[in-house]
Order: sequence, then C-alpha cells, then structure tokens
Amino acid sequence: SGPDDLSATVCAAYNPEFLFFDIVVVDDEHRNDNGTQTLWRGDAVQIAFDPYRDARKKKNLNVHGYFDDDLMLSAALTEQGAWLYYERSPRAEFHKKAFATDVRRDESTKTTHYRLQLPWAAFPQEFKPETGKIIGFAVCILDRDQNNSIAEYWLQSGPGLAGGQEPALLHGLLIE
Repeated sequence: SGPDDLSATVCAAYNPEFLFFDIVVVDDEHRNDNGTQTLWRGDAVQIAFDPYRDARKKKNLNVHGYFDDDLMLSAALTEQGAWLYYERSPRAEFHKKAFATDVRRDESTKTTHYRLQLPWAAFPQEFKPETGKIIGFAVCILDRDQNNSIAEYWLQSGPGLAGGQEPALLHGLLIE
C-alpha cells in the first residue's frame, strides 16, 4: 500500500496527427505475462474515449456500453515486449489490433514509463480534434501484485473503465 505500491503521473498533448500520452507509473512490482488481447489482466494502462460524448444520450434511450464510435485501448510491457492494443476502434485498421509501442521499466526507481502516440486516424473518420472540444475520457492504471492472475487494484481518472465499463460515466478531456 502507499505511493510506492501504485501512483502515477499522466500528461497529454496533441498535434494534428496524434494524441500523445506520457504516463509514469510508480509500482513496487511490475507483472504482466499476458498476450496482447488480455494486457488489462496485468500491470497496464487502459484508456477510453467517447469522442462525441454521446453515450449519455444513448444511455437515456436505455442503450448501454461502448459503441462503434468509441475507443478503448490497453498498453503494457510484457514478456513479449511493449504493446498497444486497440480493444475498440471505429476504424477497421485499428480494431482488435496490436502495435509495438514505447514502454520501459526502470527497476532501480520502480517506475514504468509509457510513451504512447495515438493516431487521430484511429478515431471516427469524421472526428477532428479542435480547440475547445470536450471528449469523453478515462485513464486507468492497473496493478497486478504477487501471484494474482488478474490486476486487482487500480487508479483511474474517473469511472467508466475499471469496475464496470460504461462510457456514459467518462469524464471530459478538453482539447486546448
């Protein structure tokens, strides 16, 4: 327990082609021996987006869950390397696909550094990042300790990922 067991700093930036995340996780033990489709079962980062923030409207119509215009992805450093896996994407070239990414572990400081570069092309084709736009967003840092078979602990920016995937609960990310 405590900040040495799990704490994180999350920074984001963007340009016309990419959304960047620089995430530094302090974790006394890094453990992820999963395949790309189950990165979330170990030490990992999950990020979700509701680009049009329309999940609340859909929920009012009694339609729940992630939709074709939403994104959800996981990133992790595994025994097979560093991976970024798109669990959901409205674009076929990204949906259910894994890409090599930049995740590094420093055992001397017990930190894992995620440098993620997400192409806007993974978002809906009509979506354009514009100053002042607010998109639904959550980031979750998953922590798997000891011999557990799944990450039982997490930090998250808000609801909508861990503890129940519900995009209507995602907080807003302001593009400035």
